[in-house]
Amino acid sequence: MEFDFISSYTNFNRTAVKKGDKWGFIDKNSEIAVPIIYDSIKNFQNGFAEVCINHKWGFVDLNGTPICELKYSQVYPFDNGYAIVYNTSGYNLINQNGKEISKRYFSSICKLRNGDFCLVDKSNKTYLFSVKAHKFITREIVDNILNEKDFYECYEANGSYSIKSNSSYTC
Repeated sequence: MEFDFISSYTNFNRTAVKKGDKWGFIDKNSEIAVPIIYDSIKNFQNGFAEVCINHKWGFVDLNGTPICELKYSQVYPFDNGYAIVYNTSGYNLINQNGKEISKRYFSSICKLRNGDFCLVDKSNKTYLFSVKAHKFITREIVDNILNEKDFYECYEANGSYSIKSNSSYTC
């Protein structure tokens, strides 16, 4: 098969290709790995690629299998098993099976420096989500921790969790 464009960048043995106005990926043998059906794509990171049809984003795995419905306005790359997604309802996290971590959506999500935890903010209430434990570890409100200058990092010790200021870190 001939392509109109072949990317010079390869990741996970997948190379982006374009035919007409559609995008997909080929493998190292120039075989189609991800169908050339997408309006837009981003290169594979952590085993998943961001793909878009009709301004709706989602993810495919290395075999081209969609892991979630293409329903998001924005998606961000997977990191530590989770990806931040956004639609008109707000932000959420999805796991590598495409499952949202919560039935509710949030006004903002900040991935913390150590990567084990996310800070999730909704209606001026902030919750802690442990990526490591795959669950919310506290429902207690942590007041005023998301601001322009001070971001926080979570620490675990003997099953207890604490938050420390780290003004040199930015989300």
